[in-house]
Amino acid sequence: MKNYDNAGETVTASLAGGAVSGNFYIINDCLAVATEDAEANELITFRIVGRFISAPKVAGVAWGQLERLDWDASANSLTRLGGTTAAGDVEFVALAAEAAASSATEGVVILTPGTGVAA
Repeated sequence: MKNYDNAGETVTASLAGGAVSGNFYIINDCLAVATEDAEANELITFRIVGRFISAPKVAGVAWGQLERLDWDASANSLTRLGGTTAAGDVEFVALAAEAAASSATEGVVILTPGTGVAA
């Protein structure tokens, strides 16, 4: 196909504070996972969509399969859509791939780039 660029699962970007492989970062309104370690302002690859990803989850909040999820900046974790938002939070950055109990501290999610809205 003449207009094919790439699969769209990753982007290359840099962060002023650097990055740690496997950690989650907000890039504009998109939740992204660093695929490698990076120094400040070094270009690296971030996964933004595609595969199911095990992500940090706010304890005390259960979610069902395919529920919309928000990024809670203060907890550095995902939570169920519709909670109280604060500065740095981003609404609807992922879908729950599997249900997660309220006691769980991780959940399996599908990242949804282009849908996030900063609080």
